Amino acid sequence: MENTFTINGKQCRVTLDSTGLSWSVQDSSHGKFRVPAAEVISCWSCPKGSLKCCPRQEENLTNYPENEGLTSEDNESKLSTISTTSNSLLPGSNSGFHYGTTERNNTSQCESNAGLSTDKQHSTVAPSSIPNAHGEKSNDDSSCRLKERFTGLPFKDCVHSKKLNKTPALAVEICERVLPSSLLRGCCSGDGEVMVTTWKSRVLVLQHEATDTVSSWLKALWEVVTGSPARPRHLLVLVNPVSGSKTSEKLYNLRVAPFLHRAGIRVTLRKTTHSGHAGELAAEAAMESDVDGVVTVSGDGTFAEAITGLMRATASQLGVSIDDKNTAFPKISVTLGLIPSGSSNVYMTSCHGTEDVTTAVLQIIMGMCRSMHLGGVYEQDKLVHVSTLGLHVGYLAGVLETSSTLRHLGPKREIVGGVKEFFLNRSYECEVRYLAEENVRDLLHLDEPECQAACLACHASSTQVNTRHSQGKWVQAKGVYNSIAMNMVRAECKYSKYGLSPMCHVNNGYCDVVLVPKLSRLRLLLRLYRQSSTKDHVTKALVQAFRTSELHCRILTQPSPVSCDGELRYYPEFVLKMHRHCLPVYSRGREPLSTLDMSTLTNYFK
Repeated sequence: MENTFTINGKQCRVTLDSTGLSWSVQDSSHGKFRVPAAEVISCWSCPKGSLKCCPRQEENLTNYPENEGLTSEDNESKLSTISTTSNSLLPGSNSGFHYGTTERNNTSQCESNAGLSTDKQHSTVAPSSIPNAHGEKSNDDSSCRLKERFTGLPFKDCVHSKKLNKTPALAVEICERVLPSSLLRGCCSGDGEVMVTTWKSRVLVLQHEATDTVSSWLKALWEVVTGSPARPRHLLVLVNPVSGSKTSEKLYNLRVAPFLHRAGIRVTLRKTTHSGHAGELAAEAAMESDVDGVVTVSGDGTFAEAITGLMRATASQLGVSIDDKNTAFPKISVTLGLIPSGSSNVYMTSCHGTEDVTTAVLQIIMGMCRSMHLGGVYEQDKLVHVSTLGLHVGYLAGVLETSSTLRHLGPKREIVGGVKEFFLNRSYECEVRYLAEENVRDLLHLDEPECQAACLACHASSTQVNTRHSQGKWVQAKGVYNSIAMNMVRAECKYSKYGLSPMCHVNNGYCDVVLVPKLSRLRLLLRLYRQSSTKDHVTKALVQAFRTSELHCRILTQPSPVSCDGELRYYPEFVLKMHRHCLPVYSRGREPLSTLDMSTLTNYFK
């Protein structure tokens, strides 16, 4: 479709096809601006572009469903789709914009609906079919795509259209990268070392004199948006109300739910009530064929619980025994997402490069997905934990042990724990055995590029099997250590600007290990300063650092706490085994400016 609209007071020639929306300003030398279909959040009719006029914005998730379980008789419809055969106009609505519901083929994981499951009875509102961009209705049930039905024109009842008597217009909410301000001012040309990590939303208003034109474009654009193959249709959202500052519920209602509603994504909302509950709920969701993703509004610990539950459920479905460390982890069939509401939010920051909530939500809506590796933690030949961040023995585990008793202080408890552990300056006698592979260099001499979007190191790993069988030798290290860090991601957070392991990758199948020997308080203070503010703290410190796919650790000083993804454990002896390409996560990663086509970005359209 192609037509002329007025956007921001400029006459623009706008084109809409199955790949997205593009436009060029008439009588301008600038090329076409382009928004891919996946980056369109929603569309509605409002001459002012007000979010309040979006008919889906009126829905609001404020109540939690009962937590008896997803498979109980009272809640058996929580993760299912209501089907209907009615094509009539739904009466009694003030918005003039209505959704029907659509049938789902349970054998296909591609099909799901984009309504909302909101109240205690889990009433669902899901879209049906609309005419396509050519004005024809599609009856292709094998396309695995969501089809919307528009039974009313929302601009007719828009308050701004009535009171202001303005020209009918199409409001389009899009996702937009946050670029460096100096680049937008034209002060720099863009350096490949500068990374783009943050996203924001923006509303564009396309004005046209003809009401029928706005109506047809509204229908066609929503079909294109819901036809995006990457876009999730049904999400299970797990909220941990006690994570971080205990503001997860408020965070979800104010900053997450409105985006999901406007995007037309059907949500099943659950609240965790006890330790391990997230894993139980995620495992039950894995049994449902219409759940596209599991999203946790929590810290790193609840996210790791959900992954452990999904991994065990996936292995059970495939008949795989993951208690054997020589057995490769299967790939989880459900994509994971994380909305950060914890104290440190290490995993979120390491994946996205930022802990911005809006960025996390938009990447879920866009369906940006990449594979991550996982670590299996085994004790006495049994899998006891599935790790996403890594394990820490010594200083950081001691901080966690202290802070876990001070949860009433909120995020401040970590500072209190850090100060206490610094003055105690404890050390632990440990014995470490690791597999040193021939093709892996020492961490102290790495000069490879850091992990980013479309990372070559991680992409090469994803095309191979998930466990390593490279030739190598076992190396043993024994001594008294201040800390042992086994990092599976960069481990960035507000306490470490560049991360505990700045060169770590998210899917290369290796764990970066840093052994810090016993230090005096002065040397420990210097190390903590470098670790918090410099990128070369690993290479310029008196530490032993290496990269391995399997590690055996025996802690001789007992009792000794172990931090597993921010959760406190006590393992006197354990094995960490890496598994690649088994965790799909909603994440884009850091994007170097040099990889972006600046001429098409909407940031330059004012």
